Amino acid sequence: MRRMLRMAEQLEGTVRNKGIHAAGVIIAPDDITNFVPVCTAKDSDLLVTQFDGSVVENAGMFKWIFVLSRTLTDFKKDALAIIKNTIRLEIDLDTLPLDDERTYQLFQNGETIGIFQFESAGMQKHLKD
Repeated sequence: MRRMLRMAEQLEGTVRNKGIHAAGVIIAPDDITNFVPVCTAKDSDLLVTQFDGSVVENAGMFKWIFVLSRTLTDFKKDALAIIKNTIRLEIDLDTLPLDDERTYQLFQNGETIGIFQFESAGMQKHLKD
């Protein structure tokens, strides 16, 4: 039992397999091989990183996850209903200004927790830069 636990401790935290996010894309400022190790995906010429998504962001790249617009439409409807039911505020997204200075300032300060695609530490760093 002691030997098995020592072996398990040595394996703890290691990658047991590589996975590819079905809608994930890594965007690097230059050739991706200058930043992280890559390999080809199984039965493909597609390059994939050998690092976890959070490590990739810390290496200075964007991790972008594309979501189907139908999924986002469902999220939008749910969010608007929750806002209306909890704080009695009805929002018309078609009338929101696209040049709101206070909103831009929040993004420039990296204050984007809870904003889809903008809440990761890597994205906040790039917004501040």
